[in-house]
Amino acid sequence: MISGGAGFILPMAINFLATPLLLEKLGKEAYGLQSLVNVILGYLMVADMGLDIPITKFLAEFNVKKDFTNRDSLLSNTFQLYILIGILGMVIILILEPYLHSLFHIPDFLKSEAKIVFWITGVGFLGNILSMWGKAVFIGMHRYDIANGVYTILSLISTVAGIVMVYQGMGLTYFVLARVTGFFLSSFAYMIFLKIMFVNYRLSAGFEKQMINRIRPLIGYGFILRLSGMVFSRLDQSLLSAWVGIAAVGIYSIPYLITMAISGLIYGIMNFTFPKASELYSTNRKDELNTLFIRSTKLTTVIASFFFSFLLAAGDRFVYVWIDPVFASQAQMPLLILSVAYYISVISVAILNNFLVAMNSMRFFTLYSILKSSAMGIGFLTMIKPLGLAGAALGVLVGSICDIIYLFVSLKNHLMIKFETIVMQCYLQPILIGALSGIALYSQKMLISDWGSLILCGLGYSALFLLLGISLKVFGAREKQMVIKILGELKLLK
Repeated sequence: MISGGAGFILPMAINFLATPLLLEKLGKEAYGLQSLVNVILGYLMVADMGLDIPITKFLAEFNVKKDFTNRDSLLSNTFQLYILIGILGMVIILILEPYLHSLFHIPDFLKSEAKIVFWITGVGFLGNILSMWGKAVFIGMHRYDIANGVYTILSLISTVAGIVMVYQGMGLTYFVLARVTGFFLSSFAYMIFLKIMFVNYRLSAGFEKQMINRIRPLIGYGFILRLSGMVFSRLDQSLLSAWVGIAAVGIYSIPYLITMAISGLIYGIMNFTFPKASELYSTNRKDELNTLFIRSTKLTTVIASFFFSFLLAAGDRFVYVWIDPVFASQAQMPLLILSVAYYISVISVAILNNFLVAMNSMRFFTLYSILKSSAMGIGFLTMIKPLGLAGAALGVLVGSICDIIYLFVSLKNHLMIKFETIVMQCYLQPILIGALSGIALYSQKMLISDWGSLILCGLGYSALFLLLGISLKVFGAREKQMVIKILGELKLLK
């Protein structure tokens, strides 16, 4: 949990600190182009066919059963698949580069720089895809220190290097180049750690039919998942660029960055539940599996309530202090809507997704993902043109309806847990303390005018949230024991 949280908090902090500088030095159009680099990489993620899912799932199972032969076979086969996928994605981006300018309505003064940026992005896709393979491997082995540590450290170094280059007047090209370099360094670092951990492992050239057949069902569903995500997940920014303008993408990217960063933080903290659930399910420990689900869902709801209640109450004042009043006014409505959407999504499916995949319910998970992506796509297509930024955010909120239905059906048909049980044990108290703390913060939010007042209000909000949690016994003896144990382990590390 600590390494997963750090893996998102540190890069997120750097991004938050860097965003005002990048906006000032690059301008909204160039910053929007930088955001589109992530859109392109997101679109091409369909190429990996969701291979990270079988890697993590089967490595966890092979590890607990000490099946090292199949473990090594899985590593060799998936690594070679990722190499092929990386090269394919790189070639696709390079071929499509001339058409991306008109597709995204790149202004004339940015076209020459955009050409170089798109080429760098194409090469960077190969590094990014190999880095994903390494991270999935170490998550499956429960080595979160390596999985998250490599990503965090090299992401920080590459981002800081890019920011320094922008500050020195070197432009967007060098910022993207620094980020891409970080991808390749991460891939190389994962390979070194793999060599250290698995001394006797040797890469076997060629594909083994038995292993390919074993992971093929998950690959098929994974491809559908990635395809639906490719088509719809970045459609909001693409349509904003085409229908409203690239500057609108720059504005929208701020509330999108904030809400996605918090969601990513929570997913990172709770990522351990996927390989752990795989182990418990494969060894038929059903009671422990259900206990893990309930406890982790409650913890997820507590964390989500803390962050998203703050955003709902005073997110606009955060942007006011962070960037400027005009930007805060433009981003206020999409930030509010996206906060509601991602809050619902996180508490509904962040844990549920991990468990269903671990329990071999990939087909149902894929069906849900397609339906949600389709609902979001319809929302984007119908609401962005008339409503602009708010329409894009509302499209995301439409997808949250699918999250609630998916949770209800999954609890009944797959986990055999009553929906009322989850509401009473996991949702009711955390949502209540989040609402009460948020109302108190909202009544005082106009006092926030600079970083000092923002920090003071944030500390007051945190203290009230904690006090209410203790009073309502959301934080009990188990949580105290966990904190004491973590502090003890940190002292031992020192």
